[in-house]
Amino acid sequence: MRSAATFAIATSRVRMLWPIAAILLVTSGIAGAAIQVLQPLTTRIAANALLTSLMAIIVAYANGAATRNDPFAAVEEAAPLFGRQRARANAIVPAAIVLACAIAQYAGAMWRVNGGFTFVSLAIDAAAALTALPIALSVPLRTPLNGLLYAIFAMAAALLCAAFGSAVGNSTQSDLAAVTASIAVAVMIGFLTLRQYGETLARYDPLP
Repeated sequence: MRSAATFAIATSRVRMLWPIAAILLVTSGIAGAAIQVLQPLTTRIAANALLTSLMAIIVAYANGAATRNDPFAAVEEAAPLFGRQRARANAIVPAAIVLACAIAQYAGAMWRVNGGFTFVSLAIDAAAALTALPIALSVPLRTPLNGLLYAIFAMAAALLCAAFGSAVGNSTQSDLAAVTASIAVAVMIGFLTLRQYGETLARYDPLP
């Protein structure tokens, strides 16, 4: 039953979010190409992380709007899901969108000759996006001021993820270490913030 409710929520999000997803994919591709002119490499890493975190924040706002405007939301509160399960259900489609944006950013960068955006850069960028998203999902649920603070936190977390992965990669001269470090940061921050997002949703959960 819970998997059916999760699938229903995800399907509802796809129906509502695909137009904004298409726009963000095109924007990510163009911006990914433009970022490659920045120097030095650390500036490009930071710009890539900020771009993906910005995409995550926009998707989070769009996801919040979809929740409010979708007729399915009227019965979503009664879905047989606890807060954390609803949080995961709400995050599935936005996560897929931000990952697609990271891939579009990578594709845009590859259009530039000697862009220097490798597959390792893509993996770090994707990890940064997934670090920012669980934080950004709480933005629409907060007051404007608190929402702004959450948005800044999301961007800072994405920068931390990318910077830590790059630093580990540079110190060890290992691409695998760089990707692993970024993923570790994404998992740690993502687990804590997605749990907190679920607790926020659980305030409205009809189940005890």
